[in-house]
Amino acid sequence: MIYEVAPWEINTYNKLKRHKEQREYSEDHKQTIEKSMVENGSITDVHPILVNKNGYVVDGWHRYKACVALNIPYHVLVVPTNWKGMIVLNTNKRNWNGWDFAGYWAKKGKKSYKYFLDYSSRYPFVSSGVLVAIFNKDTCRKQKDSKAFKEGKLLPFNLDHVERTLQKLASLMLRGNNPTLDPSTHRKQQFQQAMLQALADPDFNFTKFKKGLTTTKHKLNILAKQVDILREIKKIERKG
Repeated sequence: MIYEVAPWEINTYNKLKRHKEQREYSEDHKQTIEKSMVENGSITDVHPILVNKNGYVVDGWHRYKACVALNIPYHVLVVPTNWKGMIVLNTNKRNWNGWDFAGYWAKKGKKSYKYFLDYSSRYPFVSSGVLVAIFNKDTCRKQKDSKAFKEGKLLPFNLDHVERTLQKLASLMLRGNNPTLDPSTHRKQQFQQAMLQALADPDFNFTKFKKGLTTTKHKLNILAKQVDILREIKKIERKG
């Protein structure tokens, strides 16, 4: 049986130990959780630390260490010493992706995230990371922008730029004859970010590139690295 430890009992768990089956401790991961707790509050009331009756943490070691470092209360659930749920718990839970964060903030009434989801439904080929970059008038999603996006700080100031950029990317779908740009290539993040780099270059002529894509033999469908894709894009543009 699993039961919740009452708040007044939590003080008896001030010297918990890491269970040998817990994943290895990462100071960076602990600091990330710590920073999130400072900014957003602890979540152990709804996502408690799992502890067996001998004081060994079987799930939530990094959350526990973050709470100790911040000197804040934490909630625990006591599980049997023979608890077998660790593998099930960690193989079936999924971290939130960009669309999950967008949906959360849209439901909270943030207009920029409603726009974000609208664009994603109209242009379903674009990844959430690339769309974040486009919203920020950048060529790739940077760590600071990713963090701001997850925290509900996406700004709706560049919507004209977003629309123009997505229209250009959409116009390339199934473009070309030698060979046709493959849909899997068109959806690839490396291709989309390479296109954002090209479009950010004031000397890049998108009309010439589209013409060159139709008349020039290209390797876009077989290239994997973004730098190589960008080089190929520039070559196609020069021949357009």
